[in-house]
Amino acid sequence: MKKFFLFSLIFLTHSTMGFTLVSNPATKFSTTEITVNVSNDSCAGAGITNTVLLDLVEEAAEEYWSRVTTSSLVINKGSEVAVSINGETSIGAAALLTTANTIIVGCSTNVTLFPSPADDNTLGVGGIASFSDGSVRGAFLVNANGNFINQGQAEKLATIAHELGHSLGLGHSSDPVALMYFSIGSKVQERLTMDDKDGLTYLYPNEDALPASCGTIAIDNDKGGGGGFLMLSLIFLITLMGTKKLKTQQLELET
Repeated sequence: MKKFFLFSLIFLTHSTMGFTLVSNPATKFSTTEITVNVSNDSCAGAGITNTVLLDLVEEAAEEYWSRVTTSSLVINKGSEVAVSINGETSIGAAALLTTANTIIVGCSTNVTLFPSPADDNTLGVGGIASFSDGSVRGAFLVNANGNFINQGQAEKLATIAHELGHSLGLGHSSDPVALMYFSIGSKVQERLTMDDKDGLTYLYPNEDALPASCGTIAIDNDKGGGGGFLMLSLIFLITLMGTKKLKTQQLELET
């Protein structure tokens, strides 16, 4: 009994930040293996090609999200597809143009999402949506009107990884050093924080590798992450009680 209370005390006093989800209840893929495709819209305004964008997505998946051993998620590199999402004014509308359990990625010059001039500090928007047929699809768009073109390679990669996180169902973190924080600022985000990992694990847990840790969770209702977090149950309580499931909201990343 003493060991039980000591174990509880350790985790209850452990300070954590708060990851969020894009919706309540949680919108997430029904499978743990998804494919990311790139639209054939021009990315010239973002200073990259479609092929480079697809390569960035692959690298972002490998360097960030695929390294979370407590998550069962597998992200597969797809291909360039003959789908135009440049004219869509919402992530839900863009996601509608892809297929179930896939994410569509593209560059956009749409001034509704990315107002001109080029000093617009929004680098991209991303999200996930569920549809009436029961399918779940994701999408994110890179700003081809703003200053994505002026970012260094590391910042571009972090931006892609951030928007990919939204497309998987994650909202903004309140931890300013987390990848899922709403702004990359001047920092180079080279790896995920525990908060980022906790969020992905919450949505797509690897039951064989659950961590002995806890975190906080909330619904992201604004681009700053918001307040009002709910404490996650301890891992052993989750095992006993089951994970409570927490349609779409597009989220922006700013410099």
